[in-house]
Amino acid sequence: MQNTLPNRNLAVDEILSNYREFLKSSGYSTPTVKNYLSDLRHLINWTTERYQGFSFVHLNISSLRAYRSHVKEKFRSKPSIAARRLSSLRGFLSWAQGLNLVSADLVRESAKIFTEQEQPTPSLPQPQLLTPSTLGPEAKTQLKPAIPDVLHKKVLHHIKYSRPSWYENYHQTAIHRPLHLAILGVFILFMASILFGDFFNDYLQQQDQQKQDIGELLAAVTPPR
Repeated sequence: MQNTLPNRNLAVDEILSNYREFLKSSGYSTPTVKNYLSDLRHLINWTTERYQGFSFVHLNISSLRAYRSHVKEKFRSKPSIAARRLSSLRGFLSWAQGLNLVSADLVRESAKIFTEQEQPTPSLPQPQLLTPSTLGPEAKTQLKPAIPDVLHKKVLHHIKYSRPSWYENYHQTAIHRPLHLAILGVFILFMASILFGDFFNDYLQQQDQQKQDIGELLAAVTPPR
């Protein structure tokens, strides 16, 4: 049953003052009291912006869910602060319920609201890149441009788009990429042997000639025994 007591419209300063005295009388330390009051001001400011003023009648299941989402989004990078603000609000609601400012049902529901997990936003599937390997035969046919009427354009169209069935099947297998890389590697080695083979042969011949010259020089300068 909705509570209609007039004290549900207490002024903000009076709420903060009364709650401060309650925390101090309950034995909370000065830093803890300061943090709880800061968390309460955050709730009051949010409620004031949302409803053009603060009143306990604005605290209901819907507004508490909205506030929880607001806090978790604002402090996404600081989850400990978000958890503290929501925990402080639970304590504040318990205090308010003791003064008959909010209903006991709301306090029980708030415990569930502040501890339940946010529903994750479903992620959109990643777009698939359209490549010849990911397209079926019918889709590939549909993506081909229309055959032109001019003869030379027909020939160019045939060269660019027409492939035998074995070629299409081969490129759909998993082995075609490694095989292409292997052929490329063999080709690179072959070209390297052609381009640099003569260079290495000349280098080796020069080395042999230098060794021969050094041997003849040593034989000429070495005194006979």
